[in-house]
Amino acid sequence: MHALISHSGVDSSQAAGVFQRYPRVMRSITNPALLVGVALPLLGGCRTAGTIEEANGALDAWHLAASRADEDAYFGAMTADAVFLGTDASERWTKRDFRDWSEPYFDRDEAWTYTPRERFVMLGDDARFAWFDELLEQRRYGTARGTGVLLWDKNAARWKIAHYSLTFPIPNAIAEDVTRQIIEHERTREDPED
Repeated sequence: MHALISHSGVDSSQAAGVFQRYPRVMRSITNPALLVGVALPLLGGCRTAGTIEEANGALDAWHLAASRADEDAYFGAMTADAVFLGTDASERWTKRDFRDWSEPYFDRDEAWTYTPRERFVMLGDDARFAWFDELLEQRRYGTARGTGVLLWDKNAARWKIAHYSLTFPIPNAIAEDVTRQIIEHERTREDPED
């Protein structure tokens, strides 16, 4: 018990005073049944669902990990069977393939930085899954949109990204011009002879 109290900023002499002043309370706290009932939920052992705040925190941490080129944190925030859809129509990555492709980026000081500007998170009925959409800012590309699905990992007591799709929203006023360029690009890629 002293280690837990000391860990919270109370030194052991203060802890001893607590034991002397409140012996009945301290005996209750050291009751094993009470400790299990309080400690397991705090350690995540009994958490079967997450919150919107935790979902926001998980997504913010994921974007920050990329910005800091923290490969382990970035890919650790994804489920084992996660899928990442990139901005190119050909980019449908499994977690393993995405990690292999992005390795050179994570060898730098910064892999990529997308800064969340606005986000909406909706929880499923049992709060074990959530879906979201977010607007992001990126210095090279401007506005981007991310959408995806989070799953609650009850063993780790945290949200993990199961699916993420990154897109560049096209303003309606220029949509025809942009999509025409995309069509032309796809045509030349299919038939380089033309």
